[in-house]
Amino acid sequence: MRCVASFTPMLCILFVALTGNVSGLEPLDASLRYYEIIRVNRRIEKRGVRAVMSPYSRQERLTFSAFNRRFDLYLTPKRGLLHSKFVGRQIDADGNERPLPVDPDDHFEGHVHGEKDSIVSLTFDEEGALLGMVHVGGETFAFEPARLHQVSHNYGDVLAYRTSDMTLNFTMNDGIYCCSNGSSLPLMSPVVEASRKRPKRFSETIYKNRCPLRVVADHLFFNAIGNGSSAFSARYLINVIDRVNALYTTTEWGEDEQGRRLNNMGFMIKDMVVHTVPTRSDPDHYNAVFTGKRNVNQLLDSFSRRQGSDQYCLVHLFTAQSFENGVLGLGYISSPELHSAGGICSPKSHTSGGDVYYNTALSSAKTTQGGTVITREADIVTAHELGHNWGATHDDSSAECSPSYSAGGSYIMNTYSVSGYDVNNNRFSPCSRRMIAKVLSRKADICFEEEASSFCGNGRVEEGEECDVGMLLTGHEDNCCSSTCRLRPGAQCSPKNVPCCSNSCHFLPATHLCLHENPLQCKHSSYCTGKSGECPEPSAIDDGRECLEEGECFKGRCLTFCERPAINKKPCICPNVADSCLRCCRSSNGTCEPFARSEKYILRDGTRCIHGHCQNAVCIKEVADVVSHFWHIIENIDETNFWKFVEDNLVGLVLSVTLLFWIPISVLVHSIDSARAKRNMNEGNRFPLGAL
Repeated sequence: MRCVASFTPMLCILFVALTGNVSGLEPLDASLRYYEIIRVNRRIEKRGVRAVMSPYSRQERLTFSAFNRRFDLYLTPKRGLLHSKFVGRQIDADGNERPLPVDPDDHFEGHVHGEKDSIVSLTFDEEGALLGMVHVGGETFAFEPARLHQVSHNYGDVLAYRTSDMTLNFTMNDGIYCCSNGSSLPLMSPVVEASRKRPKRFSETIYKNRCPLRVVADHLFFNAIGNGSSAFSARYLINVIDRVNALYTTTEWGEDEQGRRLNNMGFMIKDMVVHTVPTRSDPDHYNAVFTGKRNVNQLLDSFSRRQGSDQYCLVHLFTAQSFENGVLGLGYISSPELHSAGGICSPKSHTSGGDVYYNTALSSAKTTQGGTVITREADIVTAHELGHNWGATHDDSSAECSPSYSAGGSYIMNTYSVSGYDVNNNRFSPCSRRMIAKVLSRKADICFEEEASSFCGNGRVEEGEECDVGMLLTGHEDNCCSSTCRLRPGAQCSPKNVPCCSNSCHFLPATHLCLHENPLQCKHSSYCTGKSGECPEPSAIDDGRECLEEGECFKGRCLTFCERPAINKKPCICPNVADSCLRCCRSSNGTCEPFARSEKYILRDGTRCIHGHCQNAVCIKEVADVVSHFWHIIENIDETNFWKFVEDNLVGLVLSVTLLFWIPISVLVHSIDSARAKRNMNEGNRFPLGAL
């Protein structure tokens, strides 16, 4: 490979393949098969009056209904994601800085009441709209302010969807150049010789397990996603990193060269920068106003030169810049070689333009067509780019690392497609884990730090604790649980932690209903045992019973119509307009087609179809959305948008221009031919055949 610079680290680009155009789908319809707009009821259960004395200043309860079920969430402020020396800054057009207040108590973790293995990560905007994820019962539910996607929604409206309803179709492509001192380097350098390894110590865990981040939001992100609010911009960024962190910390990467387990490896935010306006003095600045077509490689290079730093493990730019060809992200790939540039712990590189650190990546919240990505898409893009920073290239085509749909589908670092639906889409492949393990083994000790220790008071019963009611403040005594997270004498449990516990701290009797029957989710009622505070797992409704959307119960889970054992496919929306109001299924080869062309399988009115919604078995285009999109283009017309409009609608424009010329020319030719025929007829009448 020819060298293109004195030193250019490896990088990878993430693309998203979208088929929408001016007359196409609005972003939500393109990304989600089904979603709901909801409102939540939020109330503070306890408020700390002496927050300095306790790591948790309040406990909140959140209740709402969505997807035919009730959510009852207990929340306490999240700890460990922000660095102990966290700094937040707002920067104006001239580079002047002022503090960015970030309240750690605005970011919550918690659990769903009565659900033992539930996981909650949430925050709120200024109007009370929800942003975050809830994992419960084997399903992940996502929530975000609806106004991020459509300004017609009211403040406080929340977009709710299941990750299984996502219809993403990301495609990735490489742009990799590797050079060092004028010579080419291999993509992945060999790891240190085995003779340098130490004896394995299987019981030891690595302690430097957090990658300190600097996260930067440009002015486009501040306005489009943060809605002009530094506070919400910060909350959004923290929430995305929190969810990505959960993906990384739950991955077993293997062992390092010393035999230590590489688990619980994740991120914490050490520095945050929010640009509230474009940078004025430097036209090449990553935050400057850009009127032409912005090149994503040049943007990342500009960002790296100005924000890359060895004071952080990684530096990440969040933007709302739309790039060409579906690009959503770009990141430099790390190598296990200690002195190689790119990715985590990158050393200083000397270039003709000055010194630069390549421990950088970027991700965009806007598609090429200008639509806003949903938060789950943002998670996938960010996790993918950080995966490159940690040393993973794209997965190869082997069955091990690019399995078929029937074997779980593509992993998060797949080269071609990540749908967001298949079970592997939120996991790293064995190939990625091996590559990242090599990098972590060599570099984690250089720039990673030890995570903040967990402690009594977070509202979740952890190892070594008998109870934990959260926010144990000086002067307040809980009836069941002590300030050291131990049960008080005579107490069997705490109702704050388990559903089968009375206010008198005793187990509720076996006659107490702790979970109502939910036939739509294929679950019977569940009763307390009288011997434990936990609510037993409800038994499964008999297999074969009908559940949501003509689905079928199977082993306690509601399978969609297409997933029923007799069909064994995946649900989808048919791309053909004529078929899109029929129940469609995706086969193992990826083909989406109607299950049967019969009235029996016509979707009910109001169901989403390829261009809008179904009405009397016909897919009705939502004209208001098309008009809105058209005026959006008119209002933002410039040279870039004009040529993008031409590119996206080339076939239609060619046909239209052709018709403009063809129709009048055809009329003219027809008129000439008619006149000529009439003249010939007249001449034929004057000179009969054979007379000459």
